[in-house]
Amino acid sequence: MKGDADGSGHSSPGIFLLIARHLLDRAESMLTKGLSSVEQAVRGAVLANDALELLGGKTPTTAAEALSLKHHFELHAECQFTGVEHHVPLHHRLKEIKRDAESIARWFRPQERRRAALNIQMNIVNQLVRILRQYNQFDEEQECMNRVRHLHNSLYLHEHPWRRFLTWPILRYSEFLLSSFSRFTIALIVWIVGLTLLFNLRPDIKSPTDETNSLQPFGDAISTFLGINPITSYGPWLIVLSVVAIVAGLAHLGIFISHLYVLVSKR
Repeated sequence: MKGDADGSGHSSPGIFLLIARHLLDRAESMLTKGLSSVEQAVRGAVLANDALELLGGKTPTTAAEALSLKHHFELHAECQFTGVEHHVPLHHRLKEIKRDAESIARWFRPQERRRAALNIQMNIVNQLVRILRQYNQFDEEQECMNRVRHLHNSLYLHEHPWRRFLTWPILRYSEFLLSSFSRFTIALIVWIVGLTLLFNLRPDIKSPTDETNSLQPFGDAISTFLGINPITSYGPWLIVLSVVAIVAGLAHLGIFISHLYVLVSKR
């Protein structure tokens, strides 16, 4: 799993690994008994962090376990501490997880590093989702779910590189739509404006000063995007454009319904 020529080195010294294992066992026993106070969560985070520093990432599987426990305890402490604001900031935590996971993955073989870093991150963030759900932190849970979705798609693209050019735009665009309701709204506006400009090229639109004709492309964009009145005339190009608009509208409608269901069921 590790080599010397590329700088990956050997595993942690035996005494460091033994001490780190003892620290992690103590932290895991605290989880088994349950965390009833902030003090216990902080103590567990300190134990896991000390183990992580002793290992230095050189024993990657144990280091990944220490990193997971560290964030597990820290998030428990943040959610339990009454002096913290209601919304728990996660942006810097997710960046830290990414940085540390990539640092640990450096001790794998070069061809395994990317996949290992993604798997370590996904395992940790999935645990954070369960903790946030336990404390009813809905917005933070959604932020972590968006991150898990990104990691899952990245892992899929990494394992199937020959599908990358076909599925990359679809996967990344779906992440953009599901990340927030405001982004979803922006995407709808862009689609309607773009379709309006394209439908404005219809051959029967001859007088831009005519109010009826000037509003017709916008009406065509709305009706086709919602699947109400597809255009079946004025040449094959507009028929293809109409089909694309209908398919895009149905896809966005399905995403909107699923997103709305999540919002209603969690609130």
